[in-house]
Amino acid sequence: MKTLLVLTCAVALVTLTNGVAAAETTAADFRLAVKNLDEAVAEADLQKVFADLAKFVKLDEPLVRKAMVEQQLPFSGVALAQLLAEKTRRKFEEVLEAHPKRDWLEACAKAQVSLSDAVERLEDLWAKVSFLTYEQQKKRKKKK
Repeated sequence: MKTLLVLTCAVALVTLTNGVAAAETTAADFRLAVKNLDEAVAEADLQKVFADLAKFVKLDEPLVRKAMVEQQLPFSGVALAQLLAEKTRRKFEEVLEAHPKRDWLEACAKAQVSLSDAVERLEDLWAKVSFLTYEQQKKRKKKK
């Protein structure tokens, strides 16, 4: 519980210090949220967390695994494609097909998905993945 509180405070701090709490979310905020999420996922043992990542974005695990392993899409791309699918009422796979360049900033603009919605989603996922990674590290230390 203490860890969750620390992570929640960290998310709030990142949000405030990166200008997301300001009147307008910028492309820089978007890029930073993408970077933070992908770095958090890079610290995780992917083979052990695919199921959790899939739950976080409300997709089937095989879809997430295929996108990340076969298509080499970072988790932020999975999350943003899922957000676009949700907002445009399209299938996840259709969104991936429609955006082969993976320019999610442009894709959000074209689909009229606000940057603040995208950044909020990415930061929420960052907190969840960070907690998951922390728990993995804690388990590894106990085994030693």
